Amino acid sequence: MKFIFTMLVVTLVLTAIGGIFYGGYLGLVYLWQIYAGLGEVIRIILLSAMATVMLAAFVIAGAIKTARSMAQMMQLKEPKLRLYQSLIEVYIPVFKASTQPSHQALRDSLDALWTDLQILSTSRVLDCHTRLEAAIYDRQPSKQIEELFQKLIKAIRRDLGHGTHYDETKLKILLNSAASDDGGRSSPGVSI
Repeated sequence: MKFIFTMLVVTLVLTAIGGIFYGGYLGLVYLWQIYAGLGEVIRIILLSAMATVMLAAFVIAGAIKTARSMAQMMQLKEPKLRLYQSLIEVYIPVFKASTQPSHQALRDSLDALWTDLQILSTSRVLDCHTRLEAAIYDRQPSKQIEELFQKLIKAIRRDLGHGTHYDETKLKILLNSAASDDGGRSSPGVSI
């Protein structure tokens, strides 16, 4: 009994689908006959109008998709900004000659940010952060650490939607002000 009922339902559904397609086919044939019976100028005008409507539909659909992605990006911008500010604040003491953090204090600060970094940041930011962290722990030369820090800043700027071309003297001022205790008025070298 159950098998017969299932076959009956399947047959009815397939018949309904076939009827819909056949009705659509008959509708298209009817519209084509009407279109073929129109004058040549009216057919051209009708085709132009249809093309304009289709193009407008694609433009509107693209604008909606872009607006949706921008809205999603804006929702994440504030948490990303706070995260990246915290990350930079963790790295700045590394460049201060007088108050360099211990490796354990640096690791604890970075571990506190690790989950948020994995969730919110791009793979480029994560890669730059990981390479900078490894360079600091491996006691690489300060020049190399500065270059990696600069790459991290560029990756963060790109992730936040800013251009990556910026005045690199701003980074030098940041590093010099971090390296000195007098607000950057003197310019000692960075000691890592």
